[in-house]
Amino acid sequence: MVHAKATPAEAGRKNFRERAYDLFAEWVYDEAGFDDAEAFNFDIDDEIAPHFGWPILHDTNFIEFDPVAQPELLGQDLTTRTFGNFIRRLAKTTELPLEPDQPNEL
Repeated sequence: MVHAKATPAEAGRKNFRERAYDLFAEWVYDEAGFDDAEAFNFDIDDEIAPHFGWPILHDTNFIEFDPVAQPELLGQDLTTRTFGNFIRRLAKTTELPLEPDQPNEL
């Protein structure tokens, strides 16, 4: 899950996570008892769970994003500020390097 336009406040992320967990619990996760190790299920706060949203913070610079009209929005400083953590996490998860010969550190 991607939590787009997230706020920095943990309360907003927790609300998103709870709603995503409810959706996954209804449609994706198996119902499981305490000792059922074979069930496909996760704790609500498990950061590697599919329902745990990866936040991309809300940035007003990208509200009307048009890279043709505003190519400066594609600059590394601005995109790293908004999408940097997401891109690093995606690269680490997929084991793709951000740069050749560079480790993917969060």
